[in-house]
Formats: sequence, C-alpha cells, structure tokens
Amino acid sequence: HNFLHAGQKKRIVRLNHDIKQLYATTSQPNEICLGERQKVSVKISSREVKTTRGLLLLESQTEGVQIVNMPKVTSVLHSDGNVKELQLDVLETGEIVLIDLEPNQLLEIFIVYDGPYTEFDYRVKTTITYETNGMLRKFISSDFIRVTVPLLVTESTIFRETCVFLKVELSCNGELPVRIFGSHAKPSTYYLVEGESKLSSCDMTLFPRQTVTFIYKLVKRSADGKDSEIDNQVNSKIHFTVKFLSLKDEVESSLRNMLQQKLKQHTLDQHLPYVFEKTKEEFLKSVDYVGYGLTDVVQLNDFDAELCESFLLHRDLKTKVELLDLIEEFFEENVAVTAQTIKQHSTSLNLHSITFPLEVPKTK
Repeated sequence: HNFLHAGQKKRIVRLNHDIKQLYATTSQPNEICLGERQKVSVKISSREVKTTRGLLLLESQTEGVQIVNMPKVTSVLHSDGNVKELQLDVLETGEIVLIDLEPNQLLEIFIVYDGPYTEFDYRVKTTITYETNGMLRKFISSDFIRVTVPLLVTESTIFRETCVFLKVELSCNGELPVRIFGSHAKPSTYYLVEGESKLSSCDMTLFPRQTVTFIYKLVKRSADGKDSEIDNQVNSKIHFTVKFLSLKDEVESSLRNMLQQKLKQHTLDQHLPYVFEKTKEEFLKSVDYVGYGLTDVVQLNDFDAELCESFLLHRDLKTKVELLDLIEEFFEENVAVTAQTIKQHSTSLNLHSITFPLEVPKTK
C-alpha cells in the first residue's frame, strides 16, 4: 500500500471500537489552579468488562510538552455513585499501575506535565494494556487536548484599621459567555478570610466585556498562632476559586447526549465519539453562544449533508447512509433548541473550577 512508503504523508486512522470494552478519554481536568504545574485528566471506563493487570502509558506528541514522571499519581474511582481517592504507583518506564476494575466503573487519573500554560492545543498518545477474560488487550488512542482559561481576574485591596477588604473582579477571557455558580477565598499564611462574598453561591451568566465583583474581608492572623487551623495546603497567597460552566460546554454536552440517544435507537452509538467530534468541528463552530445566553435558544442552522458525507468514512455503505440520515434528521429536529431542553440533557455535566493565587499586600 502506498501509505506505507517513505515520504508519504502520515495519516491518523480510526478503527471502530467495541463499545463493550474498556475505553479512555483525555482532557483538561475540571479543576485547575493557575501558577502551578498543570495536569492531564485521563478517564478510563471499564464499560461491560472486568479488567486486571492494567498499565497506562501517556506520551506527549507535541514539542515543548513533557509528561512528568513521578513515583505516584492521584486518581479518583467512581463506582455505584461512590467516589474514592487513590494513589497509583508509577514504574520507571513511566507506566502507571492501574487497579483492577469491575464493570461500569470509571477511574480518573491526574498526570502532571510541563509545558506552556497559555491557551493552546497539544496531542498525547494513550496506551492501556490490560487483561480481561484471560485475554491480553490493548487500547491505543491519540488525541488533542484543548487547554483553556475561560476567566480572568483583577484584584485590589482597601486597607482599614483592623482589616483589609479584597476586591476581586472577574471577567470572561474571550468571546464565550460563562455561567458563574459561586466562589470562595482560601486563607493564606498571613491573612484569614473573615467575611465571605455575598456571591459565594449564585447562578448568573457572565458575558464578554462584563465584570462581576466579589469582596472578601481579610484579617491578619494572630501572632500567638491560636487561630492557625493552618493545613498543609495553605501558602503565602490567598487562593480565589470560582465555580463555573461555559455555555459552550453546556450546549455541546447536551447535544452529545441527545445524538447518543438517537444513534443508540439504531444500535449505532459505537460511532458516537468520532461522529460527534466531527459534527462539533464542522457544524457547531458558528453557534452564537451570546445569543443563547440572552434568548435561551440555541440556533443550529449550519448543517451541510455533503460535508457530513465526506467525513463518514465507513466502508459499509449501509452504515454510512444510515449515519448520514440520522445526523441530518437530528439537525432537522433541532434547528432551535431551548435552554430547558439543553438542561434536561446535560444533567451529568460536572461544574468546572479555576483557582487564582492572589498576592495581597501586608501594608498600604
């Protein structure tokens, strides 16, 4: 085959995945803290199989990004509604030793990397070897991870005789509106947070070029140390954390679930990861999220059947035609989607959080 010859352009080939077998995805974690090394989130779903002797290897495929080899990594196991934090061992080869998984469990692993922390895309390769039913299996995937910092802060301080007021102004970083669900400030080694902002719990939509203000009352820690419930995590800066969800994530998560239901009715949901990624890339890039935030209606009028057919590369013509018909039908049924429908189908979406370390001066 000519694609194996030297000098031929490299191509990434997608092989259909057995939806009953282990599956993994990589992404930016839901919780990020600026000013420190960032992490990759690898979510491993056991689906319908029991797995043993699993090993995970994450490799960077982007220049300037390097996976940091540490003796242990943090992970979280989700099983039957329960959440358990675990420490996993890392071999000298960089492979992470996985726990044995029962069916329908999700293991999320946080892996530290070195690289630029501004907005950019980078590619990683995920390889998981494991045993199931006495057979050795391997999962391999190469994916782009989009690093985003959707919010910005500016801070100022007002000194009083007995306290300091910290004023934090939050704004959108870019053109995407964001829903804000609250905030909190974590004390530093010098200041305690005595008064929380009135917006510690809220539900508001922040649009580009708008700001929302949070005000915290800070007091100096006593010299005798009696007030120091200092835990090991406290450092010299006040950490301001905000809980949020971008309208883009809200809409895309909901549409993905809606499309999955449609494909599942025709036993074609094994194609969802690829189909939705391409659908999002081609037909959702022009969605007006500011308009959605103002009117509570998403307009989906950018579907092109010819373009859709071009990325449905399935060799079975019947499957290809069926997928094309279902996607076209999906867009015909959902030309205008209300916020109520979006929220009905995005129930499993987790809130995101971003933490900003703030240097609060000790004197005027």
